Amino acid sequence: IMSACKYLFLANNFSKLDDFLSEMKEQLDNNLSNKTWLSRYRLTVTQSVSEALSAFCKVVTTVMAMQTSDTTDFQSKYNAIPISDKQGRGRLVKAKFSMFNSGLNALLENQGAWRVSSPPLREKLGRMLSEAVTPQYEAFHNEYHKSNFSKRHLDQYIKFSPDEVRMLLLRFWGAN
Repeated sequence: IMSACKYLFLANNFSKLDDFLSEMKEQLDNNLSNKTWLSRYRLTVTQSVSEALSAFCKVVTTVMAMQTSDTTDFQSKYNAIPISDKQGRGRLVKAKFSMFNSGLNALLENQGAWRVSSPPLREKLGRMLSEAVTPQYEAFHNEYHKSNFSKRHLDQYIKFSPDEVRMLLLRFWGAN
């Protein structure tokens, strides 16, 4: 999960640069003969912020095994196990829930180490992260939360409801 840090660093810094360029736009426009250069540069900076945020979300969803490719891979493996092998199917579902729980816990454990200085950037990142993870998790949870878990071990695998995940991610950086 710490490999996502570099993207957060980039997003923070590009965001600060974008804020500076926005604040100084009028002054820069007055002092530059080639205003299209500044417009192109601002667009590049804005795109760089978006790319860094997307890369951050991709790393997090990969760690949580919630990429679309992970879901497809899981479904292929699940369908390859005969219906009569309930234990085999159950082990696969438990492993998927465990991977998600481990990934989310790793993210939450590192919460204090990551800073996003801009409130609008925190809001945007929380939304992007929630939109990247929650639909995948919700679909998986809704499909498999009633798997053949023993009641004694149910909370060991299903630690988070989809709504809890959504709220945790939306509020990860203290956003509203």
